[in-house]
Amino acid sequence: MNLAIRSDGQNMLVSYYAPVFDITLIGKPFNWGFFFLGKERGLSWYWWSKLLLLLLLSYEMCLLLTDEKKLISALGALWITFSPFIQWWFSTQQVDLVIYAQALVVAACRYLTTEGRRRRLFLAAALTVSSVGFILSFYPPFQVSLGYLVLLFVAVYAYGNRSSIKLGKYDLVLLFVSFVVMGAVLFSFVARSMDAVRLVMDTVYPGRRLATGGGYNLNDLQFYLSNWRLPFKEVSFSNRCEVSSFLHFLPAILFVFFKIYRKESAAVSRSLGFALLCYLLFQVSWLFVQYPEWFARWTFLSRVPEGRMQAVMGLVAVYLSIWMFSLLVGSKTVRLSEALITSLFVVLLYIYSLKHTFMLDYLKPTGAAPTLIFFFVLNCLFLLGRKRLFAVSMILFIVFAGMTVNPLARGVDPIYNKVIGQKILEIARRDTNQKWIGVNSLVLGNYMVALGIKTFNSVHYYPDLNAWRALDPEGRYKDVYNRYAHVVVQLTDEDTYFKLEQGDVFTVFINAGDLRKTDSRYLVSNGRITGHTQFLREVDRVGGDNLYIYEIM
Repeated sequence: MNLAIRSDGQNMLVSYYAPVFDITLIGKPFNWGFFFLGKERGLSWYWWSKLLLLLLLSYEMCLLLTDEKKLISALGALWITFSPFIQWWFSTQQVDLVIYAQALVVAACRYLTTEGRRRRLFLAAALTVSSVGFILSFYPPFQVSLGYLVLLFVAVYAYGNRSSIKLGKYDLVLLFVSFVVMGAVLFSFVARSMDAVRLVMDTVYPGRRLATGGGYNLNDLQFYLSNWRLPFKEVSFSNRCEVSSFLHFLPAILFVFFKIYRKESAAVSRSLGFALLCYLLFQVSWLFVQYPEWFARWTFLSRVPEGRMQAVMGLVAVYLSIWMFSLLVGSKTVRLSEALITSLFVVLLYIYSLKHTFMLDYLKPTGAAPTLIFFFVLNCLFLLGRKRLFAVSMILFIVFAGMTVNPLARGVDPIYNKVIGQKILEIARRDTNQKWIGVNSLVLGNYMVALGIKTFNSVHYYPDLNAWRALDPEGRYKDVYNRYAHVVVQLTDEDTYFKLEQGDVFTVFINAGDLRKTDSRYLVSNGRITGHTQFLREVDRVGGDNLYIYEIM
């Protein structure tokens, strides 16, 4: 329990990112570095272990998809790892779940076909760690959709290789030990976190959220057209994370799939490609068709909103694209005329998407024209199986759209050595154990949590009902704050009220006279606060950053 967060502390086992020295750490390998390397090198471990595992596991996934073709698998590893979606969401559970899902597929498939007790022991350990990590990531929109993908992939691969699979007593022992470890970890988590889990399940978002599919905009499937510009220009119609996508060749795949499928002789490859296509088509249907509520609940897809299904669908489309490209290389299955006509039709779909979304305004005609030309050429090279030219073109996209997203950084000085951070810590050392509020900002509360300051508002993984009842004794705004949320605070001359900004963000507008109800002593504001002199006294400021520190009188 971290008493620095919320009014009554926060269970940090529910907060997946938090490094907690606990048995659940078995399933959180990205946090291991914090316990034996210190906070700076631990942060480096957290970042680079993700990137390394993404590369290695994506490469292994592509080997399974391409029947061990190493050069195409290497390209596929870069393609997946530096996809805009992966890089923009890099420090979130979505990416962690992609890593765990790939680890489950690779470890399970390799275990079934490999020999040697040491290798199987290593793979069993990988299965245990990734299973615990997958379960404790606590993000159902990805857990459900990726879980089906893992089961589908492993089932098809196991069935296709059933004649060569040999399991004995040693494997049963490993399986038993793995289940015991997983059971012990999960039992420990549930025993100490059930109250927090119940609060989460009783929330408006995400606990009682119900998705049944349908309502997605077809044109949004091509948002990857604009992704090359995201690292260099802010978007005004959404945020860059939500706009980021996986680059895939879904329209072209549908035109030539069965022509390729009929010529593939390897049974496992045929089955895998067909299974991925079927799952992909179901995912597409979920975006545009409203399913019965009973179906959504029984399949747990009620936890998967269309926007999150679209993200996993993009990953499946990448897998299918890599599978198909490995078959197109050197086969000359698609003639030049067919490739040109198909690519032209795909570009017409792109043009329609550009005109009916915000992408055209974002790219401008000067950016849209070369984008369309580039993707026309890329689709042609893909369909013709031109390995070298396609690889060069893909790497060009990868460099612009993926590798430029997260610049290299060193150490944690941007947190602790900022002037405002030093001023906050100086006051906190002088006046200990006081609670602080971040005002007029989505990030100030989280920044003070990173400094180790007791903070009223930050990311609340489950609602701080004690604090909100003090400000809303009649419960008028319970549907606003009863959720997982980023909490923003602003001051108002009106009565205190709450406003929902989006599914996981709300603002509490606090009347200055109610500040005492927050049990806080100081606040940091993004911008000067005018008025309220009877309630606030300016203590310090950093004018260059427009940040002000006030004492609550």
